[in-house]
This record gives sequence, structure tokens and C-alpha cells, in this order.
Amino acid sequence: MSNTEQLLSQLRDIQEPPPPVGVSLWLIAANLVVFVFIALLFYRQRQRRRERWRNEALREIDWARQLEPASCLLHLAKLLRKVMRYQGQDISGDRGQWLAQLDQAFNTHWFTQSDGRIFGDALYQTQTPSVANMSVLCSELERQIKSLPVNPVVSSGARKSTSGE
Repeated sequence: MSNTEQLLSQLRDIQEPPPPVGVSLWLIAANLVVFVFIALLFYRQRQRRRERWRNEALREIDWARQLEPASCLLHLAKLLRKVMRYQGQDISGDRGQWLAQLDQAFNTHWFTQSDGRIFGDALYQTQTPSVANMSVLCSELERQIKSLPVNPVVSSGARKSTSGE
């Protein structure tokens, strides 16, 4: 036998390493924790996006509280129009229908039968409410906005106007 054959005969056969005995539990737990964390981040981000309009409206109400009553009332009226547009409601030019539309959108009678009437014909009168009345009005408007659903309910009229018909 030659030297090469002798060396080759001393080599062992190629063997695969033994399979792992089991998957380590800490690796499974770590992957599960990372998955739950990522899922919570996505959920939180989605909720923040859906609630953005409401939070912005509430911040505008807080900002309006610091204004004089006439400016505050005007700012709140503009805010109501923004909220109604976001909700997909048709905004008519008739002030009498406007309060009824607000009541329907907010599912209340506050705008036609209570202090919310100030956003109708009373908005265009020279008489302005006091600072205390504006504080109550702002608080009630905050409550009304918080009661709205997160997703806007698009009316059939708004669908027609957005589809170009």
C-alpha cells in the first residue's frame, strides 16, 4: 500500500451532526413577544390615525376657549362645518335645516332644542354670549364630538357629489 492509501484508510466516513434535541423555549417566547409588540404598534398607529380628526377638533375647542366670546363662537361654528364635512354630510345653505342636520349627525336634539341653537340664526345676531356661557357651550360641544363614531357615515347625497354624478 502506498502512503496515500494508508492515509485515506485512516480517515473516518463523513457524518452529519446530530439533530437538535429540541427547540429552546426562550427562542419561541422571544419571537412571540416581538410579534405581539409589533402587532400592538400597528394597532396603536391605526387607532391614532382613526382618532386624529377627533383629537384635532378637541384641540381646536380648547384653543377657542381662550378667545373672546364672539371669536370663540365663530371658530366653533367653523369647526362644526369641518366636522360635518368630514362625516360626509351635505351642508345646506338654509340655516333652519342646518340645525336639523347637526341634530341628525350628532344623534341629539341639542342643536334645535337647547343651547346649540346659537349655531343657527342666533350666530348672525349682534348679541354675543358671556364667557361663562361659552365655557358651557364648549364643554357640551366637546361631549357631542366625543359621542360621534370614529368612522364617518357617508350619506347618499355626499356619495353622489363625490362620485361626480
